[in-house]
Amino acid sequence: MFLIFQNKEQSTSATHSESNEQQENWLPDQIIIQKLKDLKPSQFEDFISDLFINLGYRTEITAGFHDMGIDIVAEKDGITNYIQCKKLIYKDVSVSQMRDFLGSLVHREANNINYYITTTNFSHGAQAFAFNKQIELINQFKLISYIKKAFSIADFNRTLKHVEEESERCPNCNADLVTRNGRFGPFIGCSRYPRCHYKKKIYIKHESAYSR
Repeated sequence: MFLIFQNKEQSTSATHSESNEQQENWLPDQIIIQKLKDLKPSQFEDFISDLFINLGYRTEITAGFHDMGIDIVAEKDGITNYIQCKKLIYKDVSVSQMRDFLGSLVHREANNINYYITTTNFSHGAQAFAFNKQIELINQFKLISYIKKAFSIADFNRTLKHVEEESERCPNCNADLVTRNGRFGPFIGCSRYPRCHYKKKIYIKHESAYSR
């Protein structure tokens, strides 16, 4: 399953785009990164998808546990690039995580530049492992540069608000979650039921008659 987003007619690429940053009053870089760290992992993937759309790509967000180590498929001019998004708070991307990403690329027979994007940094081991491989490492500092190439301040704020307001997704298949009614009352379930059986309880706090 893929969530498909349409390409915007822009000629800017992720590696050779001209900067859209003008004399704008951007927030300090640390605050921008903190806003991204505050996102849920799925929301961060949505943001990166929108970022690449603004860089002229057509993107597909892959589905939850079935993504096989690839979060986003980005295509431009007939060339496919694979993206891994890792929203971290403090830890750096480890060599084992980088190794898993490379394994996913080998499985997909990827032979173009691919992107590993994080809100922190990459460990020395991860950097050494990615050296001379077709993986571009985008840490928090490089991500800021990409953001300022792709967005104006107003577009950045709108995109951030949009991904924050999106509905919660199923952790199993990445589909939207919906409220359903069952034998024991309402619950949250996957919109892809019966193909996906994920559900969780809704806890309702009942007010005591003695507290009125």
